[in-house]
Amino acid sequence: MGMVVFSVLISLINTTMRSRIEASRRGETPVLERDPVLVLGWNNTIYSVLRQLASLAPGIKVVILAPREIKAMKEKLRVAGMPDELITIILRSGIPSNRSE
Repeated sequence: MGMVVFSVLISLINTTMRSRIEASRRGETPVLERDPVLVLGWNNTIYSVLRQLASLAPGIKVVILAPREIKAMKEKLRVAGMPDELITIILRSGIPSNRSE
């Protein structure tokens, strides 16, 4: 009986962890950083904005809320060669005009 309870407990923990990791990947988790800069939307000027922020305030945390897939945004930032060591970029997927997001 103890083995059954233990295996159910491990299964429950595993399922919970997987769902939280997936929610984080989809950008559905709240941002817990203190005093981040919020950028609403995504277009071709995002790269120059991020470079300016990196040069003016190294170590700054930037949250980008855009109606795009997080994987696509990460790939675009990687291709553009954004400096990961100078700023922390937190990506969230959602509609910027929606207050609840």
